Amino acid sequence: MKAKHNKATLKINRKIKVFSIFLLLSALFWFFSALSDKYTYLTEFSIAYKNVPFNLTFQETPSTKIEAQIYATGFKIIGHKLKTKSINFDVSDFKFKDKNTYYYLPNKQLPLLQKQLHETEITRFNNDSLLIYLGNLITKKIPIKSTIKLDFKSGYKLTESLHINPDSILIKGPEKIIDSIEHIFTMDDEIILIDKNFSKTVDLKLPILNKALSFETKQATITGNVAKFTQGQIEVPINIIGLPQNIQMELYPKTTKVIYQVTFENYQKITEKSFTISCNFPTDTSDKKIVLPLIITQKPDFITDYSIQPKEVTYLLKK
Repeated sequence: MKAKHNKATLKINRKIKVFSIFLLLSALFWFFSALSDKYTYLTEFSIAYKNVPFNLTFQETPSTKIEAQIYATGFKIIGHKLKTKSINFDVSDFKFKDKNTYYYLPNKQLPLLQKQLHETEITRFNNDSLLIYLGNLITKKIPIKSTIKLDFKSGYKLTESLHINPDSILIKGPEKIIDSIEHIFTMDDEIILIDKNFSKTVDLKLPILNKALSFETKQATITGNVAKFTQGQIEVPINIIGLPQNIQMELYPKTTKVIYQVTFENYQKITEKSFTISCNFPTDTSDKKIVLPLIITQKPDFITDYSIQPKEVTYLLKK
């Protein structure tokens, strides 16, 4: 009885396997038959631009994708899903619109573009027009500005402006982009507790995301001359500019105090004759007592942070 039961079970299992094989073959036949049929499908093509004029360049990054309705077999549609196909657009076929703008009407050029594809029919492009922006490729010299923060020890400071080497950079690229660049800045950095001359090479903040630009250099060296400063002050007589010979003019006060910062090295060089403090003879003398502003008309080049006290004087005319 047991042998007969096993024999019946094997027979049933064999029938199930045969049925499964026929079912699988039927499904495969239906699948491949369905893929052989043609369907309308919305897909995307990548764009390759050809024959860009040698004297022009893209002023903005052009479109790299374009959508289209295609009529193709299921096999071709699967191919589009697995790998984006490419279509070449000849820049010489684009029409001038205005300024740097050129346009192309892909739906009007379907027969020409269709020649690039095999067994895939484009029924229409979703983009009615394709715009590109072409202009001159230029070179411009751009000044470099430092953004480095300087922290000096007490009493120390720069003896002159920072030196930047190079002080400018040549940038080559699309005219529209280059014209908008006025300065190139250094990367943010900091030098602390400065008490001597320094030199540091830093990277520049370059618009590297734009591949259309090329740069002469990507770094600059910042140099500073440093010294310890002290404060000095000196009384200086006030000079009158434009005083007529027949008029006497009394000033109150007759001197002013100049307060300045100077390096220890140059401190002994300062004398009363180092400065000339002046006021202009008034153009309107109807009022016998008027206040006049004081101006520094001469000073040493090596002093910094200077001021005068008082900054104005009262005068009295005597004829």
